[in-house]
Amino acid sequence: MRVNAPDHPEHAADLTFCAQQAGVAGILLPKVESAAHVAAVWQTGKPVWPIIESAKGLLALEQIAHAEGVERLSFGSLDLALDLNLNTGTDAALLFLDQARMAVQLHSRGADLLPPLDGVFPAIGDPDGLQRAIRHAYDMGYGGALCIHPNQVAIIHCALAPSTDDLGWARRVVDASAAANGAGAFQLDGQMIDAPVLLRAQRLLALAAN
Repeated sequence: MRVNAPDHPEHAADLTFCAQQAGVAGILLPKVESAAHVAAVWQTGKPVWPIIESAKGLLALEQIAHAEGVERLSFGSLDLALDLNLNTGTDAALLFLDQARMAVQLHSRGADLLPPLDGVFPAIGDPDGLQRAIRHAYDMGYGGALCIHPNQVAIIHCALAPSTDDLGWARRVVDASAAANGAGAFQLDGQMIDAPVLLRAQRLLALAAN
């Protein structure tokens, strides 16, 4: 459940409500800028999903990612662009936002969190744009995305699924590994296949099975 930001007058009431509801599986917390923000929410006993959407949040990423109760990070590109006075939609803004995405992903992995969620795609009537945006986040290691309209859910799920070509490659790698009788490395289509490549193939197949 998404609650109001820490500086909002209804924030404390939101936390009280969440703590009392067994059906609330986790709390999506906007405008997180410190581990203290997380600690206040963790008192509910619910997993915390901080949204990183300000310069202060980016600068405190390490402390936020390692704060007790954090399950995964989320990235708020729209508010971050506003906070940093980026010219939204330009190559320069996209470059900066991708660097911020990379930082969120790196700190997520460093803290052994679930893969992060990308920010919302505001153009509800642009399914092709949403598909491209989610595939871009997927290619950067993101595990999902926030959305603002029910019609976006199916598109996001589709975009996060491994492609037919990816799955075909993964099956051939796994089959070739079995045929290699435990060899530490072997060739497939002229490329070396070793443990990291095999693990990626196995992850793709596991993702498709879920």
